[in-house]
Amino acid sequence: MSFSMKNFVNYTEKGTAVMKMMLFAVLALYPMMVFGRVPHPHSRKVLHEELNEIPPPEKYDGDVLSDSSKDFQVQMKDWVKVSLNTPKILAVQVGDRIEIECEALGGPKPTLAWNKGLHPRPIAYEETNNVNGMSLGRIISRLRFDCIQPEDEGMYSCSAASGTEFATSHHTMIFVHNKNGSHSPSGGKNCKSLMEGGARSLRPHIDQWTPILMEVIGNDITLQCIISGNPVPDLFWLDKDEKLIENGADSRFKILEGGDLLIRKLRWSDMGSYTCIAQNSAGQAKETSFVYPMSE
Repeated sequence: MSFSMKNFVNYTEKGTAVMKMMLFAVLALYPMMVFGRVPHPHSRKVLHEELNEIPPPEKYDGDVLSDSSKDFQVQMKDWVKVSLNTPKILAVQVGDRIEIECEALGGPKPTLAWNKGLHPRPIAYEETNNVNGMSLGRIISRLRFDCIQPEDEGMYSCSAASGTEFATSHHTMIFVHNKNGSHSPSGGKNCKSLMEGGARSLRPHIDQWTPILMEVIGNDITLQCIISGNPVPDLFWLDKDEKLIENGADSRFKILEGGDLLIRKLRWSDMGSYTCIAQNSAGQAKETSFVYPMSE
């Protein structure tokens, strides 16, 4: 039986509690559903603390469903949480490969961007034609330096926007030192020249994706998959039955030019895990997105 938004709540307080329980169950147990792994207790504790900060829904008189029944409907306030899973100070050497990861959780599905410097750059509001109910999503993004240089030194953070809400993570300061330990602009140029000349092969990476998305049935959804590598990787999507998705094979499924997967008019039968695969001569990378349809 699909989850019903009409029966979701009778009262605001009850709706908040149910929403948090549902989010906790789906997000915290996602690794077990998809990979057969039980989430680490610390992860459950952190997620529980973050869910406690979800704002309560606003209650208002809904449309008259029939002459004899008037239901309360719940409109969740926009909310977003963002965290940078990196120490506040990183000291590296010129030419090192480093990676920092940012995660955003919110409703509606967040949009995420990286910042360099003290002031976060604005994120445009992502408008959709979706109606009825709400969208809840989690985004993970990785900022990677395959051959870090002195000019990459600086303060980094990430920002996320969900609807009208905006949040920025803490800052991480990256110090770049020369191989001899000195703070110098020289050294480490070999790997940079190889990369710029295209002579250095880099296995594929998936830099940003949507681990989980909950959306109302009938709405359109987009699963992100931003990739990198050298040579430029080929990108594939597998559906919930692990079958290759091809444009034109099903008009509701379309791989967009940037690599994202569009699913039109979401159905209950679309629930499951969708896999983005990036592949080149140096290797392969893949990440999974779990889709949970909800009825309005």
